[in-house]
Amino acid sequence: MTNKYLFPLVLLPIILSICTSGLFYSSTSTYTYRFNCNGYGEVTITITNLTNYFSVPVYIDKFALPETIIVTDDEGNLLPYDLLDKTTLLVYTYNETDTIIVSYTLNNFSIRNNVFEAIITPKAQSSIILPKEAGLIYFNGTAEVSVYDEFITLRYDSPGTYLIEYICETTQPITTSMYPSPSTNTGINGFSNTQNLTWIIIGIVIVVSLLLYLFYRRSRRVEAVISTSEIDERDIEIMKALLEGKETISGLAKKLGISKSIVWRRTNKLAELGFIEKETRRGKTLLSLTDKGRKLIEREEKR
Repeated sequence: MTNKYLFPLVLLPIILSICTSGLFYSSTSTYTYRFNCNGYGEVTITITNLTNYFSVPVYIDKFALPETIIVTDDEGNLLPYDLLDKTTLLVYTYNETDTIIVSYTLNNFSIRNNVFEAIITPKAQSSIILPKEAGLIYFNGTAEVSVYDEFITLRYDSPGTYLIEYICETTQPITTSMYPSPSTNTGINGFSNTQNLTWIIIGIVIVVSLLLYLFYRRSRRVEAVISTSEIDERDIEIMKALLEGKETISGLAKKLGISKSIVWRRTNKLAELGFIEKETRRGKTLLSLTDKGRKLIEREEKR
């Protein structure tokens, strides 16, 4: 048998192996985040329309609690998986289901005076559902915001790194026993009106306090983002490299001696948080430092 016939025969099993190993499949992914008022979030990732695969990589949030991860098919049957690193699961489906459901608890909240901050990193379209009667204070990126049955929901159509801030107010429920009925003799004229006035004053104090806090938060936005521990030494290195001028992803990778994929992921995050700016010229992406990024570097250098 000549070499020209032998080569296709050797190549064919390799191609078939790749196609059946899950490297080629078309799927749809959605991330759903349900936040609460105790410093945790419940995350559900649903992947559908899977065909011709053996194993599937699933990207999870960096601060997912490993002991809470559960992977099932659409009928609730448990699926085996390997946790490759902090952000990647390898789920084994053995070509027996077209749907994967991953759920876990997210522990990525900073809490100050009942204000919760969380950074999420969905790799596809996502929905964030705040606790009932919670107040939305801040979010970055472009999201569609809606309210249904007293739940505020944010919907992002694209992957990214998003900062969400909301406030949880714990108030005592008002019941009829807290107020005298019309037929009850209070013994003091105007008791009911005095109690109503007290609640009005309390409400005004809460509103004024919230407005003052919002003003404070706006003036401290950079410090709030840094306190979430998302900005590390590698991010600072990247921003310092951009002090000299605009750079491409390849140029930054060479200058810092790191891979392009690391530069791509970290610059995406820094762009979402407003520290760097991206522009495209002649098919190349140029990165530059924003005023916000320069102020951060100046403050770091003074330490």
